[in-house]
Amino acid sequence: DLLAGKPAERGDFIEKPYASTVAKAGERLTATLRRDGTVRSADGAERSVAISKQVSLDGASGEFAVLYSLKNTSSSALETLFGVEFNVAGMSPDMNDSFYHTGNRQPVASMLSEMEFADLATLGLLNRHGGFNTTFVFTSPPEIWLFPVKTFSRSEDGLDIIYQCSTILPHWRITLEPGKTWEMVITFKTEELST
Repeated sequence: DLLAGKPAERGDFIEKPYASTVAKAGERLTATLRRDGTVRSADGAERSVAISKQVSLDGASGEFAVLYSLKNTSSSALETLFGVEFNVAGMSPDMNDSFYHTGNRQPVASMLSEMEFADLATLGLLNRHGGFNTTFVFTSPPEIWLFPVKTFSRSEDGLDIIYQCSTILPHWRITLEPGKTWEMVITFKTEELST
């Protein structure tokens, strides 16, 4: 359903704004977003859930991290799929220039790939032309769906398919008993490639 553009949204978290706070401690800036909402569990019943996203940027190291926290505030167990979408633009679709890797900088897929990884703790993007390597490091290894985003354009030759960006969608199958919390951190590290 996702690749066809018809994903099933099981929660109401995209419908209303989040409460937010910003704090600075030394070189670290942290923004926290919180919201209470509902999620349809695997059994079809709605469960109340509290979600928070804490985004931190360390000015000294340049490290960027996001802590996700989900708490089942209902009186019944919750079974759901939680995912976070990243769209990466500016990467070449040519595997000789830009590619995905699993932390070792060895190509495993091009930016045009449609594929899935299971239990992957590190996903990297290497861009030779741009001269950088970025890694996503997960404290709880997710399943990850990768797929390109393409558009159509009319030209003298007919319809052209144009690569726009690549989508990275890490997701976790979560079971939470009432009152329990699930947490996970994604850390983003970018480094220049040596020439």
